[in-house]
Amino acid sequence: MPARKVKRLKRGPTKVTRKKPPKSDGKPVQDTPPKRPTQYTPQLGERLLERMANGVTATEICRDPTMPTWGVLKRWERDYPDFGRRYETARRQCCEYMTDEIITIADNAANDYIQRSTGGLVFNREGFERSRLRIDSRKWTASKVLRHVYGDKSEVDLRTPDGLNVKVEERNALIDALCKLVQPKVDGKTKPDVEDEPRER
Repeated sequence: MPARKVKRLKRGPTKVTRKKPPKSDGKPVQDTPPKRPTQYTPQLGERLLERMANGVTATEICRDPTMPTWGVLKRWERDYPDFGRRYETARRQCCEYMTDEIITIADNAANDYIQRSTGGLVFNREGFERSRLRIDSRKWTASKVLRHVYGDKSEVDLRTPDGLNVKVEERNALIDALCKLVQPKVDGKTKPDVEDEPRER
């Protein structure tokens, strides 16, 4: 009995079927970042101001995706006067926190020296300069934000013998009036023109 010929089928490339992502309401689910808040609420404002009072700068808070952007924060400060006043208070408290950090940074000597691979210690100039930069930036911020405490005083307080404080505007107006009286004229005379009258001998 002759052997039957078996016809071999050629197999093509296997087709890989990929699973589709689960659908919600007929639309595929997408990983979208959370939407930043744009509307002001007292609860959100309180959270923001509390973080700022604890030493976190406003720019760092605005990097948080759950917080408003810088432009939205400035709009809140402009449109809500109560929030604006509390924002200025929290900003000063943040500056005070950073000012207190100056002593901590100056006393921290952990990175002043580094270990060599061959053995021994060597002075870490880069770490030292970085600490100096951190201190100087905090000093500059304190001199601008808390000028009445840490700023350089360029004006002298004027007080009368009875303790009355003279306002700077009134003092400047008085000085200007005195300067006009004693300022010499173009012809070199300091007194007003008076007709020359013959003197009696």
